[in-house]
Amino acid sequence: LDGYDIVAEIFRGGQGVVYEAIQLETKRRVAIKVLLSGPLATKRQRRRFEREIEVAASLNHPNIVTLYQRADLTDGRLAFSMEFIDGQSIDLWMEQELTVEKCGSATSVIREKLQVFVKLCHAVQHAHQRGIVHRDLKPGNILVDEFGEPKVLDFGLAKVNELIREKGSTSNGGFLGSLAYASPEQVKRQSSQVDTRSDVYSLGVILYQLLAGLHPCPS
Repeated sequence: LDGYDIVAEIFRGGQGVVYEAIQLETKRRVAIKVLLSGPLATKRQRRRFEREIEVAASLNHPNIVTLYQRADLTDGRLAFSMEFIDGQSIDLWMEQELTVEKCGSATSVIREKLQVFVKLCHAVQHAHQRGIVHRDLKPGNILVDEFGEPKVLDFGLAKVNELIREKGSTSNGGFLGSLAYASPEQVKRQSSQVDTRSDVYSLGVILYQLLAGLHPCPS
């Protein structure tokens, strides 16, 4: 990718691969997400990836990962660079950093957890106020940086404008999300019923897990 020095691959999923990189002009450490299928990607896959870029670019909040630049690679793949978060998923971070030994008491641990969670809620609210439903909120999509700030990322499954059904991004009856954190309407594949309340449900599951140390519906 012109203008960047790739350092390492840091994540690979069904839709894309993410690299740690250095932007040569600014010497800034960034993350680059590349559409995995390249020229073989379907129209739906390309549209979903393009929508992720559009959604990320439309959001400006300290607790949402910042998008920097879109790029079209010579082999037909789409890519974009974004803020690099040097941190951990929110559940692992709280498990390691918010302990009774470090916070002084169980009450202080709960207070610290809630303060971080409130910031997460404000970030999700910021997206909702702009007609964006994340649809895949889970600990793995929420990183906590070195300063203890939560960052929401991966809007690849986002639904834009909750009042209008997406066109071309998902087939009728298709399931999108992560089953353990998905709302009932997502699990039932009622795509037209998914709205901001679906994200609120996912946040509730995450909060339960962060406070109780286990999933509300263990398998």
